[in-house]
Amino acid sequence: MLTIGFLGGGNMAAALIGGLLKEKTEDLTVHVVDHHAEKLAKLEALGAKTHAEPGEWITACELLVLAVKPQTMKAAVEPIVKLLNPKGAALSIAAGIEAGVLSGWLGGYPHARDAQYPGNGGRRHRRALVAQGNGRIASRGSASRAPCRGRGRRSEE
Repeated sequence: MLTIGFLGGGNMAAALIGGLLKEKTEDLTVHVVDHHAEKLAKLEALGAKTHAEPGEWITACELLVLAVKPQTMKAAVEPIVKLLNPKGAALSIAAGIEAGVLSGWLGGYPHARDAQYPGNGGRRHRRALVAQGNGRIASRGSASRAPCRGRGRRSEE
């Protein structure tokens, strides 16, 4: 049985949760916490277990998806650090937060790694897209193959 938790139930989280719960399975439990009752009602209708506040359910999560706005991430994760599953991992889908910064906010959990996007000329982007917990990779981000627009445009070869 896999237990995934979502910190935040906005549009990106709802799309991921909807995809995960599309196929009804007893092998997956999805929890989500959000302060907006209307969002929670929609997610509960999809089959998610919903919560108005973080709680002990976070400890059961093997993967915790951090799906809050970047400007509220620090305040959102600080109260949950003591609840994190020591054998689990966290994955941020928030843009623009450096891996080292997120790792610090999480008290070193998970050990966030730098992700290198293919097709970016070898430059490293420090994003918390690859998360490790207990020495194993939880997820990897992949870049779109669509050409970039504006500065730094990739030429099609």
